[in-house]
Amino acid sequence: MSLSFGADSDTKKINFTGKSKLIQSRLKILLFYLLFVLSSCSDKKAKEQKTISKEVFPDSTEKHVLFVQWQYPQEVDFFDAMDVRHKLENKIDNALRSEGVGEWLYGDMGPGGANMGYGVFKNQSRAIEIILQILAIEKIEKNTVIATDLDYVDNKWAYKILYPSNYNKELNPL
Repeated sequence: MSLSFGADSDTKKINFTGKSKLIQSRLKILLFYLLFVLSSCSDKKAKEQKTISKEVFPDSTEKHVLFVQWQYPQEVDFFDAMDVRHKLENKIDNALRSEGVGEWLYGDMGPGGANMGYGVFKNQSRAIEIILQILAIEKIEKNTVIATDLDYVDNKWAYKILYPSNYNKELNPL
């Protein structure tokens, strides 16, 4: 497969040539996703986010981060998992904000894991309840780990597992 880029006056075109329709469609989806991510990082969005945070948590100065990792099964396609992660991020963010306990901070995809971070200003146990309720509705709570105190120390990740209480494995690589 070859990928070529060309420009017509002010309009940029991406021309795909190759045999695989699947690869072409995945590349288009990836390109759309990258454009979406880049456009959502605008200054306006950042200012809106800060304003919302100050309105919801006016007296808060420190966030505790809850790290949520959905360890999706191998048979789930990466792009499908990414779609699920986006949907979860929005649902959880809306629920945390509506109760005034937290907000979405970040999300990314790792090998076999959809990672989501939420800043919690107060009532961490309530925030975990909210997250678990949404995960249960989506029927993925059994494949999800919630951790806190995420840090990178001495070339390895350190964290405290909050859910499930009997979890004794490592998180998927970040």
